[in-house]
Amino acid sequence: MTYCASNFKHQGYLFIDYDFRFSSIGVKFIKKSSNLPIPFSQLVKKYVMITFSVSALKTKLGILTVLVIASLSSGCKEQIPPTDTDPYNRLHGIINDGKTTNEITLVNESNTNRPTLRFPSAIRVDVDTSGAHDSHPVPIRTGIANEASIDLAVDTEHKLVPYVKKHFDSIQIRFSASVGPAEADWVAARLREIEKRSIKTVDKSEWGLREYDIGDPKTGTVWRYEYVPLDESFRSFDGTRIWFSCNGGGGRPDHCMNRFDFSDGLSIVYIYEPDLLAYWRQIHQEVLKFVDSSLVK
Repeated sequence: MTYCASNFKHQGYLFIDYDFRFSSIGVKFIKKSSNLPIPFSQLVKKYVMITFSVSALKTKLGILTVLVIASLSSGCKEQIPPTDTDPYNRLHGIINDGKTTNEITLVNESNTNRPTLRFPSAIRVDVDTSGAHDSHPVPIRTGIANEASIDLAVDTEHKLVPYVKKHFDSIQIRFSASVGPAEADWVAARLREIEKRSIKTVDKSEWGLREYDIGDPKTGTVWRYEYVPLDESFRSFDGTRIWFSCNGGGGRPDHCMNRFDFSDGLSIVYIYEPDLLAYWRQIHQEVLKFVDSSLVK
């Protein structure tokens, strides 16, 4: 039986082999690039912390009692790669090689929403499992994640296309399993609160939006900008009123976002630069079209 003893300075793994049939014990070092005797995940699961003893080993010269105690403080605990990296994505089954069509099912701990998404090979997909880097990490499962995100380019016609290294504007779309649709009353209350807290209101008629500046009325410092369509009949996919929330600072909005619930228990957040606010209607429709094409029904 092979016991994993230690991750040796991240260069490899130290193994202790104890054969119960012949009362023999051996130690060997295996480099990271080598094939492990059993899958690493199995080692982690079974032998994260081991204390064992071997006694009364017989030799040709007589009886030798050997006591071996290995206290594995760090065990074979593998370092989880950082988020938004290829190794981390691969643990979820996501392969960003420009050839693989990636599929992921999103989950949450609040309900049974399990939307599945499929992305074409030309689009990079980053996924995340909440708590995967905690001191008591949540296990990563192939094909399962709490969130997925992609970056798309916005071309000169303000259509969403696979991201390329050109001077196009970009948009990030984040996908998650919805915890429940927003209540129409809650949205109405939120919009009333925005109006109440605003220190300045400006109608951007050319955009079809009303700008609410949220900040300190004494200093005039703006923390956040909220944009609400002048046409109150405009609704998002989930039937609620839509608005865009942008970070403040520097005297202008920055990084604007919108959130809505889609069908099949899918929740969407998309983020883009304020320069694109003038095209919010078209971009919103483009997001809806892309999300619908990505959802496995």
